[in-house]
Amino acid sequence: GDCRSFDEISEILLDKFAGSAGKKHAARRLDRYPHPLFLVFPVPRAEGSESGVDCFPDADLLDKILQNHPNITPVVSTGPRIPDNLHYLEAVLPEIEAGQEIAQLDLHYDVLEYIRENL
Repeated sequence: GDCRSFDEISEILLDKFAGSAGKKHAARRLDRYPHPLFLVFPVPRAEGSESGVDCFPDADLLDKILQNHPNITPVVSTGPRIPDNLHYLEAVLPEIEAGQEIAQLDLHYDVLEYIRENL
């Protein structure tokens, strides 16, 4: 989402793992979750900023997330290329070809539909 503070992000993450046990056990459940977890920062839309670069999560925030939630992989959507001042980000390689992302999303929805209809 559009959260840019560690406390807001942690609260959202822990809410998803609170379940019936409540927030007391949420951190442990999050840390033990066996599947990949991706925290996605969409391309920011900053008011008064043509590029939105000033709204990207900074290196300190990403570091704090990784230190406190080691099984989370932050993903920062920058658009076609990483802006020069975001040197702390690594590109996902190989690059996705035009149209491939939409094809993958279509396949994802096909799988979800199949699961709903057959389980």
